Amino acid sequence: MRVSGFASLLALMASVVSLNAFSAEQPAASSTVNRAFEVAGIHLLCEQAAPLLQRGLPEALSQQYQASLNQQFAAQELCASLARDVQLTLNEEQLAKVTVLLDNPIAATMTEQERLATGPGPEGSLGLAAYRSKVLEQTPRGPRVDLVERLDSAAQTSALTSRLRYEVGKTQALLNLKAQGTGLSEEELSRQTAEQGRKLDEISREQVKIFLLYAYRRVPSETLQTYVELYEQPPVKALMRTVKDSLSHVFAERRAQLK
Repeated sequence: MRVSGFASLLALMASVVSLNAFSAEQPAASSTVNRAFEVAGIHLLCEQAAPLLQRGLPEALSQQYQASLNQQFAAQELCASLARDVQLTLNEEQLAKVTVLLDNPIAATMTEQERLATGPGPEGSLGLAAYRSKVLEQTPRGPRVDLVERLDSAAQTSALTSRLRYEVGKTQALLNLKAQGTGLSEEELSRQTAEQGRKLDEISREQVKIFLLYAYRRVPSETLQTYVELYEQPPVKALMRTVKDSLSHVFAERRAQLK
């Protein structure tokens, strides 16, 4: 999944679990990692951080920290930090292979199906809501479910979705504590929110599975199989896993800069 459904998935999760920037100069990201981020949809992930942070804060607190949040969690800066970590793990050849694998007609077709599933009307969000209700009554099984679960595992879609929500929630919790004149260390903040993180993981896996089954419902199984195999290629799996693992590190860096 090219992470293009993140905005919709995050909106679906927004009310389910509640969890009551880095000032050093960033190394320049190479054009290779930027292109890999583009075809994998990582830029779309970065764009969700600041809006999610602002949306979940009380108005007074949002206004108080608006400038700082916009600076520390701006999409471009967040992606630059992720790119820095990725370039420490993956070389240029691996990143170039990601672009070769994901910049193709099949990936474009699947991205379009995801876009349609998040749009308005009976073919979009309304249809997805009806499909979700049906699935809750009868759990789907079979080869199609196996394929979307393989895709989710390789693309880290549910893991990235829940990790972003979790890190946003931790940041909001820290800001609320700061507003009360207290605070927590990063280690203690993680310890006290660990259970919420596990709940988010469970919710995200189920919602991503339903979303993918709905979005790809008209896609032939052979095409879906091919798409899954693209994400199961080692360079793509390595990129998505590295981004997921780096997200907590990047957020922790930026939380430390909030005043």
